[in-house]
Amino acid sequence: MKPVWIGALGCVTSVGLRTSVTMGSVLTGAQRFDDVEVLRPDGEPLTGAAVRWPEEMPDGGRVAAMASLALTECVGAASRPLTAPVFLATADEEDLPGAAGLLSQLLGRHGTELDRNHSRSFAGGRDGTLHALATAVETLRAGRAETCYVAAVDSLLDPVRLRVLLGEDRLIDGPGADGFIPGEGAVVMRLDARPSPEALALLSGMGFNEGAPSSSVAIPGLALARAARQALQSAALNAEDVTGLVHDAGGPQEGFEDVSLALGRLRVSGAGGASRAGAASGTLETFFPARSVGETGAVAPLLSLATAAFFVRKDVFKGSVITFMSGNGPARSVAVVSPLSGKGDHGR
Repeated sequence: MKPVWIGALGCVTSVGLRTSVTMGSVLTGAQRFDDVEVLRPDGEPLTGAAVRWPEEMPDGGRVAAMASLALTECVGAASRPLTAPVFLATADEEDLPGAAGLLSQLLGRHGTELDRNHSRSFAGGRDGTLHALATAVETLRAGRAETCYVAAVDSLLDPVRLRVLLGEDRLIDGPGADGFIPGEGAVVMRLDARPSPEALALLSGMGFNEGAPSSSVAIPGLALARAARQALQSAALNAEDVTGLVHDAGGPQEGFEDVSLALGRLRVSGAGGASRAGAASGTLETFFPARSVGETGAVAPLLSLATAAFFVRKDVFKGSVITFMSGNGPARSVAVVSPLSGKGDHGR
């Protein structure tokens, strides 16, 4: 795979308004949601969100504001003025503004930083985010742009969606309850065809699995493991070169646990090369951002990739990282994020 550099990040979540705070909460495993009570629409306390009840803003103003703030942070990290297309993904829920409408608002607020003619919007939640990321990488590989932004914004905290989720008993609404923590956020990532002084990490490989798993596949996660192998091959890396794992969903049905164990076993056996010192346990250091920042819908896949890039830049993993990103259905994408120097850099 022709290398793509992760040049900058912008991040807004319901835990912290900037990237460093969000990533800090993930790194330390902070679960601040249990200490905060938010009132449900029926007036009962809801544990599971470390944010105040969202203020009502017309026409999706809060969601647009989050996207704008994340884009401002990402643009501000550039060492020189840039104008680039943005590929924006969001949910297609009726109670949220459409992707095209949000893109129009961003273009209106950031006209000098964004290439209006080549920017695109993607609805469909997580599927849209995977599509936006794949489109951005292909745009750079094909030489149609030197730089582009991938963005995702979503919220599960508006009253309408919370009522639906509560009615379906899908939220954590009390001690020991099953479900997930609702959240919201926006992530913007700048991808570059060439390295820059402020570059964070290298997107050294990608793999993709789309479609329903074959009925002949009896091993859970096998299709995802194939996508991981494809990503490692395109990065010219072996399983033992991987030192960490970031993912946006869990559970046996997703296959993430199976792939994590498989990667660990490969590292112990030294498949493709000598086993790494300290890999005897067969485990990988793993981060699951949703445990700290809540479920963020369309933002979750890009947030996982951003977390991997940020931690690689901070040398948390001491090597390359596998990132698993899930769509709404069976679609899965696997990315390898590598340090700027060393194996996987493809000769920067």
